[in-house]
Amino acid sequence: MARGVGGQHRHLKAVGWVLLRDAVETDRFVERFLMASWADHRDHHERRLTPFDTDVVRRAAALAQEPPQITHLFVLALLHWDRRHPPGEQP
Repeated sequence: MARGVGGQHRHLKAVGWVLLRDAVETDRFVERFLMASWADHRDHHERRLTPFDTDVVRRAAALAQEPPQITHLFVLALLHWDRRHPPGEQP
């Protein structure tokens, strides 16, 4: 199921996706995905979903105990590092 949802966002131009599980409320999951631009995100909402996308969304919604809480966040700073090279060390 998680791969299906992640793949859905990838084909809708998401540049990053993660599914998180709450350490305390173990039946709570948080999905995060990153779009390259606000325009790409708007396209995500306006595009017609494929039958596969519709099925994945339907199956994921069937697992939920309540409607999802949706928020829109904007990246102000993004840190990326490579574990093979500590911060400050040139690759």
